[in-house]
Amino acid sequence: MKKQNKVFFLMFLAFFMCSNAFSVSIASQVVQHDTTHDEVRAISLLVEETFMDFFFERGFVITNLPAEISENSSQDKKALKSGLLSADEGMCKYFIQLVIDYKNNSNSPEAYLLSNIKDIQWKIYDVKTEQVLKSGKNIVGNIMQNENSENGIKSFTDEISNSVYKYLMEK
Repeated sequence: MKKQNKVFFLMFLAFFMCSNAFSVSIASQVVQHDTTHDEVRAISLLVEETFMDFFFERGFVITNLPAEISENSSQDKKALKSGLLSADEGMCKYFIQLVIDYKNNSNSPEAYLLSNIKDIQWKIYDVKTEQVLKSGKNIVGNIMQNENSENGIKSFTDEISNSVYKYLMEK
């Protein structure tokens, strides 16, 4: 019986080590471009949560930095620099920054409406070299009424997550 316990323990240990050996560690950050708010919007936090869940469910080790508000390119650079530094300190291989541009003419800026978002730009950085490996921009175009919801925001974020995921899987 003791030998059987040892075998099960060794099998568990081998499984645990193998699963962790292939996981990639990434850090992410959401930056909010929005001249109408001085606090992080609930939509930004939903995008952050949806993005993190996507990668966690696929076996990635993912951490996030607090979402930030940026009003200009100087603040963008500061957020990027602190994000890369934190990712390096956390021994992450990649840093992914999502920049959400909001529409300024929204009638319901606090509502979970996809129509409040103009676009989301994303960049994947190699933490060691600080070089952009891949970038993209997803624009919210014409949307159906049933997409203008929390689920619509999640679906839009999943499209971005999938683009990032495809690139990371090629590496």
